[in-house]
Amino acid sequence: MSIFGQGIYLIQGTANIVATLRQRDLSAFTLHEYILRHVFGLPLEALRTYEADDSGGDITPNVHSGVEPRNRVEFHTIGSVRRYLHGPGVTHLSRTFENDITNRLFYLPIGGDWVRRDDFLDLFNKEITRSVIDSLCGKHLTQQHPGFIDNLWELDNGVWKLLLRFPRFLAHGTYAARDSAILAIRDWHSSAAGNFDPVYIDEVGNDPFWGSQFFRDRQKMFQDMDGFNADAIASQDLAFVWGAINNVIATAFWVTLEVFRGSILLGLIRSEVRSCLIYSEKTPGIRGPTFDITRLVQQSFLQAAYAETLRLRVNGFFLWRVPHHDIDIRGWQIRQNHYVATSPTPGHMDPTIWCTDDNAGHPVEEFYVGRWVKSMSSPAGLPVKSDTSSAQVQFTTEFARGAWIPFGGGYHSCPGRRFAKIMVALTAALLVTMYDCEFLSNVEEVGMSMRTFGFGTLGPDRKVPVRMRRRVTSA
Repeated sequence: MSIFGQGIYLIQGTANIVATLRQRDLSAFTLHEYILRHVFGLPLEALRTYEADDSGGDITPNVHSGVEPRNRVEFHTIGSVRRYLHGPGVTHLSRTFENDITNRLFYLPIGGDWVRRDDFLDLFNKEITRSVIDSLCGKHLTQQHPGFIDNLWELDNGVWKLLLRFPRFLAHGTYAARDSAILAIRDWHSSAAGNFDPVYIDEVGNDPFWGSQFFRDRQKMFQDMDGFNADAIASQDLAFVWGAINNVIATAFWVTLEVFRGSILLGLIRSEVRSCLIYSEKTPGIRGPTFDITRLVQQSFLQAAYAETLRLRVNGFFLWRVPHHDIDIRGWQIRQNHYVATSPTPGHMDPTIWCTDDNAGHPVEEFYVGRWVKSMSSPAGLPVKSDTSSAQVQFTTEFARGAWIPFGGGYHSCPGRRFAKIMVALTAALLVTMYDCEFLSNVEEVGMSMRTFGFGTLGPDRKVPVRMRRRVTSA
């Protein structure tokens, strides 16, 4: 096989995949360059800076590279995202998201009577997406451009049309949505630069115009690079925002759907999240329940629902280039400038891993959280029953090491995985605490859409009508 005119090695088998993920000398930079150009409209001048960067992603540049330090695009872009989503930034981002989503869901126009929603996914595509974007970018982007979120999802829906370089007349709506989203980002940048003053920076580095220090720093980082004008920087930030929502929103949808549709699981998770409620130290101006987030993301059944969703719903592939020299993967020589590809899907759907012992009666296609919990009192599995409690079980991924890789692994792990877990857990916890939800169609028939195959978590292939009502709680 070949891609971009070079040979491609397909990696299969748990041991081989684990060894591949540990390889630092692999890079997705060429793939990112292609996606930025054809999906997000990166201008040619900036593309040339990408193409010239052979310095690598490590702090020490490739010994044969002559790229100026300021033009090390791969190193600077990877580093900025990792600092933001791995360091203290993720704590501040999570707190901002928690405050926003709690208020947003509390003030939904739903009372004690049942209210019909034609599509459950709309709640996530509109409300949850708005909270994620406002937490990242501040509120000015979505306030000044109320159509931005719709354009973002229109782009997502047609991402393969852009990736395959459909002409505009065959994908007019997708191109128009992409172009409008870039203009919105560019206008936000201009407005933020014009209104920003250091006096607005809070104790954690956020400000109301840029949203966070991350975007202020990215602006300067790209402005220092050759070929990066306002359109190029807007293209980069649109790609980042899309990457922040395209998987996590679909994951939150599936987790919440599975929890609400199973009465036993719903009871177990309601019990778990109730144990994480904080009844004191409420944040001023925030309505609705407040959770101990550290405890929340450690709850066994909630983690199991998240892990099982990722096992079933993440479908795609990882693709890297060998940029600097030949490498060895368990005795196999991979030549320089060739590509390495693997997929989590075969491991995620292998019955020899997921359907053994106490899980033998649960087909690999079935959503079953019992795969992920083990008894605290005996090595035998513990059936998931209505009278089971989190105190009796422990969440574990040990049995699936190397076979469950929804976020990649090793050096190539997704930098946003911590925030993704917090965002999904908090969204599900808030919804099951504040609302009842009944599905008005057979959710067993809901499958996965292939529109975004290859990019991670797949969305549903149809609308899911529901009715919701507010619960009476003491929170």
